[in-house]
Amino acid sequence: MSEHKGDVVTTADHLPPTAGSVSRALSIPQTARSRINIAGRVIVDAEVKTTPLGLLAVGGLVTAILLSVPPIIRAARKPGR
Repeated sequence: MSEHKGDVVTTADHLPPTAGSVSRALSIPQTARSRINIAGRVIVDAEVKTTPLGLLAVGGLVTAILLSVPPIIRAARKPGR
């Protein structure tokens, strides 16, 4: 994993979107990185890249899964199965 400390970014690709380009703002990838160090023996690095539209899609899928659980449980409890 490379660290970019002190870099000067001058390209338009790395600048925030303008207020008028909402569709561009929804398609700019966002990155999250995490490092977990357990007792100095195990180091776990994780990196996730997604767009705001991708997060919206994941949220919709999680919502659909959570809303489908109660009917499945009710159907499993009915006698005669």
